[in-house]
Amino acid sequence: MFNCSTKEPGEGLSLVASVGHSTINIESVTGQLGDGKRDSLSVYRFLSGWVEKELLYQGGVSLGVGADKIISQKISKYKKDLVAKAFLDMKLGEPSIVEDDIKKHYITNKEEYKRKTKEILVSSFSSQDRSEAIKIKKEIKKDRTKNTSKAFSKYNGKRRTFSFGDLPLKINDSIFNKKNLKNGNILGPYFVDNIYYILKIEKVFHEGSLIDLDIVFDEIHQRLINKTNALRRRYIVDSLWGVFPVNIDSQKIGGIFN
Repeated sequence: MFNCSTKEPGEGLSLVASVGHSTINIESVTGQLGDGKRDSLSVYRFLSGWVEKELLYQGGVSLGVGADKIISQKISKYKKDLVAKAFLDMKLGEPSIVEDDIKKHYITNKEEYKRKTKEILVSSFSSQDRSEAIKIKKEIKKDRTKNTSKAFSKYNGKRRTFSFGDLPLKINDSIFNKKNLKNGNILGPYFVDNIYYILKIEKVFHEGSLIDLDIVFDEIHQRLINKTNALRRRYIVDSLWGVFPVNIDSQKIGGIFN
């Protein structure tokens, strides 16, 4: 709860809350809330959190917790981590990874993007009623469009990819045998956890087949960003060795070992 108080004109115009000697002003509140929505609920929720944190902090300080050696070490480590991260962010910036870089990586490392096992892309439909599940299956068979069917939107179909072994054993063995593992096959209903499932195999991917670039595009993009940042980080760290003297006493280090 917050107590409202009146102040003389000009007194603490930007001050919005205080706990003991700690205060917070309008500028600090708006800065920490950022550019998001700032209605009365979000502002009071933020201030409630700030007050609670201050009360706990000041309670700890009053008992000397703030002077504890372990706490001081954690504060020092946290500060160093924050400063180091801010410094790296400032120096690294956002690496420029273009589409050609991603394509080149994909082509050069094709072996990494081959399937390790068989996979299927399926349209799946479910119902708690067996008769409805059979009805869905009949409707799908009537409309054998390659990738979609009228039933897909009518019965809230879902498209998913399964690898060999992902499905319950009975269904897995039924779908991945030579007889059934064909594009366009409509299988089921399979009864699992009180629900009937119909599966239409949209596409079969055999072991060793290449995963399409568009599927792994984001993964490669992030991988290249991480690799570039790691190399640039190493370069920045190495360059700082010539700026700040570093001395490691190997003899004293030996005394630390167990």
